Amino acid sequence: IICDLITVDLGTAPSYEALSYEWGSPSSKKHTIRLNERQSSVRENLWRASYNLRDAREPRSLWIDTLCTNQDGVHERNCQVSRMVDIYS
Repeated sequence: IICDLITVDLGTAPSYEALSYEWGSPSSKKHTIRLNERQSSVRENLWRASYNLRDAREPRSLWIDTLCTNQDGVHERNCQVSRMVDIYS
């Protein structure tokens, strides 16, 4: 699975689909994806969702919480949580 992480303004963002995949046990099985040309480890539930949602004919734009939000940064997580209504609508 190959992904490119880009930064966009929500007001002018291209069409995208939002997924929440940070949930689950931190000790669950991990899989590797390619994110911005680097190997990145993700939980099995996200890998399976990404695998099933991919489209071989054209790229898809997805906002995925665990990839788009620094999960170790409390301030960033709190900012993102306060914007969930905008992100998921």
